Amino acid sequence: MSLPVAVARERIMALEDAIHGLPPEGSGGPVEQASFINAHNFCPGVYARTIFMHAGAVVTSRIHKTQHFFLVSKGRCTVVDSHGSELHIEAPYMGVTMPGTKRALRIHEDTIWTTFHATDLTDVAEIERTILAETFAEIDEEQHE
Repeated sequence: MSLPVAVARERIMALEDAIHGLPPEGSGGPVEQASFINAHNFCPGVYARTIFMHAGAVVTSRIHKTQHFFLVSKGRCTVVDSHGSELHIEAPYMGVTMPGTKRALRIHEDTIWTTFHATDLTDVAEIERTILAETFAEIDEEQHE
């Protein structure tokens, strides 16, 4: 499947809005809010960010500003990205994230996903400001500069 970028972006954002709008289980709603464990690791010049996602979850990622490697070391998932591509990933799998990528993931088996970022920073909040965008408009502006 391949979608035009504008359509892919719109659909992922609509999914994210729907996920955030669901009431949590126990509050009168049937949905258990997903909780994920993140790990942050550092080596000189490299930051590794790992997320552990449970089978059955549907999640969206943040918008990435940078090109970087990612590694799925455990699990199986289906991914649709903001560039209009669909990919079925089964561990072990290594790929490259391009600037402007935001993903919607359906997790079929418990999955461990790690991204690797070139940086000398060690403060996670500061790193996030350099590697993640808040909106697609921010990405589009940077690409046209």
